[in-house]
Amino acid sequence: MKKVCSSLLFLCLLLAFSAIAIAAEAPSEDEDITIVGVVIYMDDGIFIDDGAQIHLMVGMDDPQYAGLTVEVIGESLAVDGSPAIKVKVISIIDELPQEGESGNSTNSINING
Repeated sequence: MKKVCSSLLFLCLLLAFSAIAIAAEAPSEDEDITIVGVVIYMDDGIFIDDGAQIHLMVGMDDPQYAGLTVEVIGESLAVDGSPAIKVKVISIIDELPQEGESGNSTNSINING
């Protein structure tokens, strides 16, 4: 009986430490995240594709960024179970070069005013 109790205690402690480790890896709801990717404009919203995931850009309704590589800083969200970011700041990393110009400019815009 003593072995069973010790085993159960060990398993409970192991589970508790695992949960703490997983929670430490997840971003806090209060912390801003940064995503670098290409902006995609679709009928159901504006998204950023970071190469691993596509995130809905909440609070962004300006299609001028479509096709540009940008850095977005904002709050991590889930909208209908899909990843999203509530955009606070967007910076253009690489513009499509205009005729006679080179790319690689950086412009920051704070959309919160």
